[in-house]
Amino acid sequence: MTEQPQQPTALDKEDQRNAMLDRIMKASAAEGGDQISNLRSREEEVFSDAGAFPPPWPIELLARIAERSSALRPCIDAMVVNVHGYDHRLVPTLDLSDKQADRLIAESILSERIFTGEEDEPEYPTPQEVATRKAEIERGMVLERLRLETFFANVAGRIGWMQLKQQVWNDYEATGNGYMEVVRDRVGRIKRINYAPSTHIRLRKLSEPVWVSQRNRISSIAFADEEGFDRFRSYVQSVSGMKTFFKEFGDPRPMDSRTGRYYNSVEEMPVGAIPATELLHFWVFSSRSSYGVPRWVGATFEVLGIKAAAEMNYTHWDNKAIPPLAILVSGGKLTAGAAQQIATHVESRIKGRNNYHAALVIEAEPFAGSSGNADARARIALQPIAQPQDGIFLQYSDQSEDVIARQFRISPITRGKTKDFNRATAESASRKDETQVFQPERQKFDQRFERTILTDMGIRYWRVVSNSPTASDPETLSKIVSQATKDGNLVPDEARRFLSDVLNVPLAQLEAKWSKQPLALTLAGIPVEEDDPRAGSSASMDMAAMPGIFRQVVALRDLLASRAREDNAMADDDARREDASMPVETIRVPAELMQKWIMPDEAA
Repeated sequence: MTEQPQQPTALDKEDQRNAMLDRIMKASAAEGGDQISNLRSREEEVFSDAGAFPPPWPIELLARIAERSSALRPCIDAMVVNVHGYDHRLVPTLDLSDKQADRLIAESILSERIFTGEEDEPEYPTPQEVATRKAEIERGMVLERLRLETFFANVAGRIGWMQLKQQVWNDYEATGNGYMEVVRDRVGRIKRINYAPSTHIRLRKLSEPVWVSQRNRISSIAFADEEGFDRFRSYVQSVSGMKTFFKEFGDPRPMDSRTGRYYNSVEEMPVGAIPATELLHFWVFSSRSSYGVPRWVGATFEVLGIKAAAEMNYTHWDNKAIPPLAILVSGGKLTAGAAQQIATHVESRIKGRNNYHAALVIEAEPFAGSSGNADARARIALQPIAQPQDGIFLQYSDQSEDVIARQFRISPITRGKTKDFNRATAESASRKDETQVFQPERQKFDQRFERTILTDMGIRYWRVVSNSPTASDPETLSKIVSQATKDGNLVPDEARRFLSDVLNVPLAQLEAKWSKQPLALTLAGIPVEEDDPRAGSSASMDMAAMPGIFRQVVALRDLLASRAREDNAMADDDARREDASMPVETIRVPAELMQKWIMPDEAA
């Protein structure tokens, strides 16, 4: 009995598809018969010897494809520019001008006491403790702001911090991985951050657990050091066969950058050893690998298909061999060597751009023994030949571009395709891209940067926020802010802070007291509210318990009601005076007529 062939499983089919995709990608990378695939294999051997494990996708090939794709490159550029193309600003973690600042400071002190665990129910901070901490915060904010401004002005060297972020994020979108090299000075402070190309870096396995002290934020203005076990990863870079090792950011153990070996202290390292610097790794999350996987991998066939279609359209000009016109001769036969003449003519005088409109002439001679009458004579006919259109696969290319863009979730106008867009649809598309794609990416980067670099620097009072695009319609924005201010939803000082965040321009804080209350109350002549009365003051309990804005509204209501009563009283007095001053006229009516007015006749 013959054995039936086993049907391929879903896993086998997946392996076949992956193998086919790998062959397609290797064929796409090869140029002119060079040995790119073999060279990449030798590089991977170098990484493997250094203890690194391979990525799920060949990173160098991903970068190469991204460079040459006419559809993928605009999407990557749109992500890079919109996420990291607007610089940054410093935002305080605690606004001392806020009326709730004292309460927030007191809660921060209370959080520190709870974290230390000295008491089960720590005492609430006294006003004197809050005032002392507030003065300390005010001094610390000035020093930290100056330190951060100097840091960002010099940390990236000549290229600048914004351009450094864009370079890292270009790798992040193209290959799924982006790296920053962190360099420290002799005392361990961060001195420089460099761009590290993702194509030359591979990951090594996690180390064994290490007992370390980590700095964690326990309130908006306070840190605390906690000790515990943690595991760190190391990295290796290979350039022209030369290996350099790096350690993960935050790993306190000294490492030799030449060998990747850890030591207990710098003094134990051999003479001539160069301490390894740290890498900060950003990656597009993948559940099956510690490497990142670019978001466009799902559209790999579309990316390569557009490239193949463009190549076919391009090679058409140099390899086109279809003549636009044929001259047909009938009533005879081809002369000797006509077939070779046709082949030579097509190859040398029709093919290519210079012979685009060359015609093909087919010669014939009468049959032997023909009578020479009119029907037997050779006849010549001009026969047009169908030509290809201006481009082929154009519809396929357009559809593939849409598939690629969906991997990034960005609109056509964002990647430079302005056809079929008007102002309303363009603004709606840009708003969708900003809220659903670009802003979440900025926040993810800012959070990672704050929890690593800023925490390591001990920055407590400031956050670094990546700027968003400025408002596209200042007229509409000004109307919104103006109406909100008139309605009392924003006080003038809040309106300026709102505009500062939207326009990415620092606006000076208003110190006048009228800027702290709704504009409608100021225009109504309501005096500026003083500080809230403390407990035990002469203010009534019901008014003292009210927030300031409600007390002002109640005062305004009472004032308007009082003025209304005064106006009504004055109107009544004027009416009485007017009635008293009018002359009295008496009309005499007969009794019979008066009786009819009061009791009308039934007959009537």
